[in-house]
Amino acid sequence: MLIKRRLYTTIIALLALCTTTMAQTTFSGPVRYVKTNGSYANDGTSWTAAKNNLQDAIESLHDYMTRNGITEGRVYVAKGTYSPTTSTPGGDGVLYTSFLIYEGITVYGGFNADSPEATPEDRIVLDADGKTERTISQATGLKWRMKNTTTLSGNHSSSTEDPMKWNSSKNEYDESFTGNSYHVVWFATNTSIHSSGLDARNRAVGLANKAAIDGFTIQEGNASNRTVPEETDGRHAYHNSYGGGVYMVANSEVRNCIIRQNASALRGGGVYMDGGGLLEQCYVAQNQSDGVGVTDGYGGGVACDDGGVVRNCIIENNAGRCGGGLSIAFSSIPTTDKDRYASYASGCVVANNTSQAEAGGVFMRNGGLLNHLTITYNNCVGAGVVYNNRRYGRSGGLYVDGGGMVANSVIWGNKVAANNDVQFATYRESSTTPKVKFDFVALSKYNYVDWSGTVKRSNGVYSLNDDNRNTTTAGYYPDFTKLPSEKGVVETTNARWIPRSSSYLRHQGMQLNDYPTSANYPNGSDYETEGKDIVDAFLDRDIIGNQFAPRCVLGAFVANSPKGASANVASVEDNTTPIRTVFIDPSTDAVVSPASEDDNTQIGNSWNKPFNNINDALDYVKTISPADGSPVQMLVKQGTTTTAGNSYLPYIRSSFIDLPSHVRLYGGFASYLTT
Repeated sequence: MLIKRRLYTTIIALLALCTTTMAQTTFSGPVRYVKTNGSYANDGTSWTAAKNNLQDAIESLHDYMTRNGITEGRVYVAKGTYSPTTSTPGGDGVLYTSFLIYEGITVYGGFNADSPEATPEDRIVLDADGKTERTISQATGLKWRMKNTTTLSGNHSSSTEDPMKWNSSKNEYDESFTGNSYHVVWFATNTSIHSSGLDARNRAVGLANKAAIDGFTIQEGNASNRTVPEETDGRHAYHNSYGGGVYMVANSEVRNCIIRQNASALRGGGVYMDGGGLLEQCYVAQNQSDGVGVTDGYGGGVACDDGGVVRNCIIENNAGRCGGGLSIAFSSIPTTDKDRYASYASGCVVANNTSQAEAGGVFMRNGGLLNHLTITYNNCVGAGVVYNNRRYGRSGGLYVDGGGMVANSVIWGNKVAANNDVQFATYRESSTTPKVKFDFVALSKYNYVDWSGTVKRSNGVYSLNDDNRNTTTAGYYPDFTKLPSEKGVVETTNARWIPRSSSYLRHQGMQLNDYPTSANYPNGSDYETEGKDIVDAFLDRDIIGNQFAPRCVLGAFVANSPKGASANVASVEDNTTPIRTVFIDPSTDAVVSPASEDDNTQIGNSWNKPFNNINDALDYVKTISPADGSPVQMLVKQGTTTTAGNSYLPYIRSSFIDLPSHVRLYGGFASYLTT
């Protein structure tokens, strides 16, 4: 029996900005070709005349482009393992050899050695099952899974021993590099200021035109120089302390790559970004930056210094002194928000990393922005020591020193034994140091956090339960699909960080292109960030290509959609005729996790198991259009819902509730209804 409606249901619409897409064009510039069974004497202008030395092909192309005033060229590389042969600045021994990538050149790996594909877009990648094949242009994510593995290795010895072995008693990797290159890949090739490609502070000069590598496994580099700069203005003593796998600069890009088993003494065991660069759709694992004594060791997997962007990457099983997975740092505090947030990570998983001193997952200093990050199951083993008036060992997930911003992210399940497993901590040197800004962030151990150095968006920072899910007690659970066996570095990572349909993380965020103006923020001038200052970090799709809704999920992955069901209930119009009915309760918040972990529990067929969003319900209703054209009614309890929901329009202002002609929507049902 249908109970009469008594109260009001409010539908609100939110506002947004817009973005554009760009079409790809066919490449018609010069190309060089490389195969392991090619010949050094070949000119490399076709697969049949392929070279066998990758750097020789790059140099040949660079010379041709320079002589002919050409600004864009490519190198295609077939399956196999290649080692560097050309030196970077500062020495001429084997340790200094790297693959030098010049501006205007993109190097593509992953081609079939026996029957090479015609274009980079035709290269084959494997799905998560390791069997299903598709071209990289057809793949929507995880594009680093190349069928034809093309390896760039810094190992110059005959040793095949694993150079990185996890030592669980020391909580770090035992490194056994035998004469390996300081950097496997080197992008600091702009010699306009100095022949070394570096400036007066030994920092890299950015490239005038883009240079990139795409489709490689980059491994076994060791930036082992342990000389620490005497000055603190961001200068380097030597470049060979940073970026064992890749040393990046402004206008350099690394896409669709695996970066593994590399090390550095000071920063960026796998990847170091010196003033800029883009790391996109990459898998970064088993890298380490252990620091020197009680200094540096930032970003065991990736370190961004004074610039750099990390997008749609998985960073796991790395180790560092501060920021086991990722660090974003500036030499000094930028004066504007636009500059402060110019270096960011967006749409990334940072999981199962270990730090020796601080921030098992992510370390930020003087700025940076995190958007759509899943920071989880990292471990900080710092013992709470005090150095330079700062106590370390305070955060298992994220530590911010000197300001930054976090949006649309989840920080959950990280470990720091010295500080009650607190997920987030911050440090401000003085009262003038910018505070950290949290917008639409969910974290566990909420009440253990010292929030004094943080500005939280009103009703936009959420407390999660410590449990991933619970089938008996209602709560706020992330409900990830599959958890790892333990926290910190693990031997085998088989986690799946996609939230189930019952996850509290669904529809809790708001895309950066829809950001409100400063007038909408709390605390007056404390929260003055404008959308234009952060929109560069906007992301419309997750790592596997699923589209974020405007009222988006928190974290790196779009959550699974709920399974719908309906019931035959008397029509609201005549209170007699039974018709298909779907129930919606927009106030549903804390929930009991479904008993089944297969994410197939149906909802929507009663007030006890309602949808909590109209557009979620509509996605289901559109699949049950009755053949005879009979109506379907949707009943909504008292509360407030939004038009954004599961709508996939890119802007909230464009979102709407799209009712099919056979659907009737009724609101105003009392919150106490349970039948």
